[in-house]
Amino acid sequence: MLLAAAITILLFSTTATTTTASNLPFKNIQGPPSEFSLHQYPEPSVGAMQSDYHLMAHKFTKSLEATAEGDLYEFNGKVAVDSSAEVDISVLALQVSDMDITIYDQYGNDITSKALDVVVERSFGAFSNNERNLLPSKTFRFDANAITAIRKQQSLMLTQDVIVDEWTVSVKFQETSTRKLNNINKLTGEPVSAHLHILTYNQSPLRAYSQLQSYDNQHVGDSVVVEAFMFDHDKTPLDSVAAKPSPLKFNINKGEEIRSAKLQAISPSGQFITIDMSDHGDLDAAGDKVASDGIYSAKLSVQEPGDYTVSVVVQGVITSTSLTNKVNLMADVIEFERTTHHVVSIVKKSLELTQGASLTFPISSEITDTEMMTVKLIAKPLDAEADGKQFKAYAEVYASSSSSSLEPVAFISGMTIAEKCDGSDCPQGMIALPLQMSVKWIAKAQQKSNNNLQMPFILKNVNVQDVASSNIISKIEQTIPELTFSHISHGSDRVYNVKVDAVNNLLSIHPIIKAFDGVITETMLFGPRPVELAKVNAKSSTHKVILIHGYCSGNNPFPTSDFNNAVVFEDLHANRNNDKFAKMIAEVGSEFDSFSMIGHSQGGMASLHLVAFYWSKADVENSKERRVIQSVGTPYRGSGLAGCVAGIGNVVGIGCGSQSDLTYDGASKWLSSIPLAARQKVWYSYTVYKPYSWCSLPANAVLKWPNDGTCEKARATVEGANLQDTKTAWCHTADMKYKCQCLDTERNALMNKFAQ
Repeated sequence: MLLAAAITILLFSTTATTTTASNLPFKNIQGPPSEFSLHQYPEPSVGAMQSDYHLMAHKFTKSLEATAEGDLYEFNGKVAVDSSAEVDISVLALQVSDMDITIYDQYGNDITSKALDVVVERSFGAFSNNERNLLPSKTFRFDANAITAIRKQQSLMLTQDVIVDEWTVSVKFQETSTRKLNNINKLTGEPVSAHLHILTYNQSPLRAYSQLQSYDNQHVGDSVVVEAFMFDHDKTPLDSVAAKPSPLKFNINKGEEIRSAKLQAISPSGQFITIDMSDHGDLDAAGDKVASDGIYSAKLSVQEPGDYTVSVVVQGVITSTSLTNKVNLMADVIEFERTTHHVVSIVKKSLELTQGASLTFPISSEITDTEMMTVKLIAKPLDAEADGKQFKAYAEVYASSSSSSLEPVAFISGMTIAEKCDGSDCPQGMIALPLQMSVKWIAKAQQKSNNNLQMPFILKNVNVQDVASSNIISKIEQTIPELTFSHISHGSDRVYNVKVDAVNNLLSIHPIIKAFDGVITETMLFGPRPVELAKVNAKSSTHKVILIHGYCSGNNPFPTSDFNNAVVFEDLHANRNNDKFAKMIAEVGSEFDSFSMIGHSQGGMASLHLVAFYWSKADVENSKERRVIQSVGTPYRGSGLAGCVAGIGNVVGIGCGSQSDLTYDGASKWLSSIPLAARQKVWYSYTVYKPYSWCSLPANAVLKWPNDGTCEKARATVEGANLQDTKTAWCHTADMKYKCQCLDTERNALMNKFAQ
């Protein structure tokens, strides 16, 4: 019988700073050379955005027609309409239900009633069901039949003038004694910079594409280059993640042009920045590589750490003959507007890797003490805060063979704490970042290559990352033997700077290397299990199932009555990166003998992060059927909505702030650091709307199809993980068109069964 009353644990602190959370033992992540490609840092094209919509923020102006009831506020704005297949115009505003909205065509005709649907929603693609996270909307949906009727009405107009297809959106808000216009940003307490957003979706092959030019310059003081161009989706469709289309080139002889391409940004401190983008080949000023190639670029000077919310707005004119398929275009000559969104995370460059390393090989009379060798990356500190700071690090280990070639041994990665070098095992004045590797990987590489592997050992594709953003702080292609120091340890004793021959001799007689049977063990993947989590000591008498919400949640989305032994994790109204989130889950789980996790949205990412990087009670030995991580609606590779919602939230004052781990860029970087052995512990589910439908109509304009209103099918999958199920007619949260995916009793019963 399921427990109707679950344990609820509320976390009121703003940071996870308890002893349990902050002192979680690091896992020593390792794996075979076959996984090198899985850990390649992503190209910026993986984080690219595409768009056939336009989004702009607007403010009301006070009308002179004030009434006895109160002031009247008005907005009138034009939107470019270029599709004959479908046009959706959404007004997004906290008080949209009290607004009077009328839409006029370019001739001044009131076409509001021509809309096929008028859809009112409380939730614009929210990541969670939280009143602070909900942006109400009213969407006027004009399908092909409605647009045809409008064009027919226009054909009766007695005018010879050619008027471009710009519709006017008129919005009025009448104040009364009980209804006042909200002029204060709930997040900042400052006056709002906008009262409403107009989102115009044109179902069109004419789309905008934008991406960061490089991930190498996301440090304070750098200039981040953003590239953007228009493309024909029918000619070069973006059918897969990281696919890059061909830019359209505009023919000025046909009257085609990009009239405006602008980068608009909000800095971490709230400064608004606007930069004109360039296609003039001015590399120094704008980062534009080639003139007149259709790719527009802009340099954003980043002087603060934190998240910059970035929008790219492109406006122009094009003829239908320049596109492969003109059947869905409104006219032979169309004006267009498109918008894309990014969150750009900036960190301090606190260290710089050298091409040196320190390798310590173990030898002992106790065989169990000799498996793990220590590999220290050596770096120059650039910031006083670098020493003692936690980083993520990655390196691929190669060894020399008897044939003088380099043989791949393994990758090593994981969390590491920077420590000062005292001059013994690494040069004084430097800092070291220690990682560990089982010497069994050397034995396995020897078996595969049929060679005796020996010094020198080389580290390739080395990088150190910021924990919160997964930005690379420093990287090198490889270490060099001249700057690599070798040591031998015997318990607490060390012999420093030993000669190559001494290390080679040790490797040739090392008992663990000689006895290796070819089987990859847990220690070879995650390092030695802490004593308190050792299998012989493991107990599950108080095993719990932790139900974990996502970003900015106002409550737990799972019905506790669907689960046995349930513990409700509640860190409400909060914005955490995956690392902080994971540590807080471990803190809750530390109270029990063991636990498994069922996560919604970002809760799934945080659960995977915990199992990948830290030892916790989730690692206690369990029955073979238990699934440690199960998730629903988790955007493991990011959501196209994250940048858009962050930008709107900053302006209007909703949500809980930007979170780069939820963006295409941030999630892709983060996922590249997750090893296969951790991914294999994940069982994930995702949902989508019914065919020809939606979960959130305005969010559907921003997201790739199909989706659940927040999480896109294309970004919900995880290479190496287990797909539990995918269902139709379930949405990400409540207040969308279909029921919340967390209320699926059939799936919940399955997850409950395997979580015990």
